[in-house]
Amino acid sequence: MSTFNGQEFLSAQLDSILAQQGVGELCIYIRDDGSTDNTIKIITDYQAKYNNIFLDRGVNIGAYASFFQLLKDIKLLDMGDIYLFADQDDFWLPKKIQRSYAALKGIDGPALYSSSLSVVDRNLGALGIYRHRRSLEFFDPIYVNSVTGCSSAWNYQFLELVRIPEDSSDILMHDWWLYLTAMYLGSFHYDEQPLILYRQHGGNVVGIQSFWQKLKMLPKNSNVGSMSCIKQFLLFLIEYRTELIKIESLRAFYAAVDGNKWVPLKASVLTLGNLSIKAFVNSITLR
Repeated sequence: MSTFNGQEFLSAQLDSILAQQGVGELCIYIRDDGSTDNTIKIITDYQAKYNNIFLDRGVNIGAYASFFQLLKDIKLLDMGDIYLFADQDDFWLPKKIQRSYAALKGIDGPALYSSSLSVVDRNLGALGIYRHRRSLEFFDPIYVNSVTGCSSAWNYQFLELVRIPEDSSDILMHDWWLYLTAMYLGSFHYDEQPLILYRQHGGNVVGIQSFWQKLKMLPKNSNVGSMSCIKQFLLFLIEYRTELIKIESLRAFYAAVDGNKWVPLKASVLTLGNLSIKAFVNSITLR
């Protein structure tokens, strides 16, 4: 869990995690992203009552970078059966971990899990169910993210597989990076049953409300446009080059890059819209 000025809803979220059913040993690792309210006090009060809550008091680097730092940190810990991201303001249903683990247990190799979301207001009043758009074609994960971090879970093999670039500024979202890794190098399981109450309260860093706001700004904001999706994917291609070059569908791409030639990548394939290939090439750095 990454926290930042989360005093309003943090206690309820911690209670919902600690009350999970069908779980043996549970550890909660929290990285605080420089909170200035009572978040730290709330966490230390819980630590006084529970010996399975661990806190890293960090400086403010932003939500995505904070979750990436958590990923790096948990790689240094003993092997776990299942790992889950948690937001500070949601509320987990009692069998979230149990159901996530059951799904992952049935998958061989590196696997990522995500579920639908039960969207609620600040008082946990029901607003509806949010189901992610599913990837159907090989290149869909470039521009379609079917994972919300707070609903995600993964096994130890997947944790070993995940790598984070030193410069993550061109990664759009930490959960999207995990999704790319799962879709091209592991496996992905999507659960239609919501397992968390996904609280919308106007202060969400990422949420249903902020998603629609970003969507409205799409023509004006390159940070959520096709080019940013392509840059993220290219960073992914570079980071996982050794593994990805074995995939037949990507071999020609790597051969073109290595030979300093560009195969005719059609704009429709990579959903570049009206963006010309020349503009595309000029906007990226492969080496």
